[in-house]
Amino acid sequence: TENTATLKYDYWLPSANVRFEAGGGLQFRLGFSKSITPPDFGLTRNFYNLTLSASQQDLAVNGSPIARATVGNPFLRPIEGTNLDFSAEYYFGKNGLGQLTFAAFHKRLKGVLTNGTERLSFTNNGATFEALVTTPVNSEDTGKVSGFEVSYQQVYDFLPGLLSGFGVNATYTYVKSSGVRQSTLSETDPDVAAGLVSNVDTSNLPLQGLSKHTINFTP
Repeated sequence: TENTATLKYDYWLPSANVRFEAGGGLQFRLGFSKSITPPDFGLTRNFYNLTLSASQQDLAVNGSPIARATVGNPFLRPIEGTNLDFSAEYYFGKNGLGQLTFAAFHKRLKGVLTNGTERLSFTNNGATFEALVTTPVNSEDTGKVSGFEVSYQQVYDFLPGLLSGFGVNATYTYVKSSGVRQSTLSETDPDVAAGLVSNVDTSNLPLQGLSKHTINFTP
């Protein structure tokens, strides 16, 4: 069965950045911007690959084997971000080769991608049956992401000989995120496959794909 989907959208994405140089290698930045992040192309595929499941969980909940599918959503819209950033940067050493930076950020996200589960009817050879379909959707909740980053970079040109070309680049990032309920946490979870959803407040969980602590150290 042919399935054609069309989606169009337009966005106004203003951006403003201000920098203040305090002298002595110290400067401050303040930025505001609107941004969008389109969904991964694979998440928008609009075809169904049905499989029949007869697991104990499915039999207990549905009384019989049931078809299920994991599909894309061609009507996914980009995630919209409203971003506020602040940083303090200190440059030191010969030619400013050393850098110490503190940055803080806050983002409000609309249309965050999460999983949705629904029952759909399909017909094959004149027989109509139900299937449990897991698909990505744009959440109606507003996601909140806040955090800070500390970074240090320096070339140790004061070392003798060949060692003068060595240096370090290191960053630590802390991120706190919440605000988006997730009807399913994993499409392969038995409860999800059976059409059940979580009864806890999943909006307190971090947004998917965001680590609370991130450390990078590059000598």
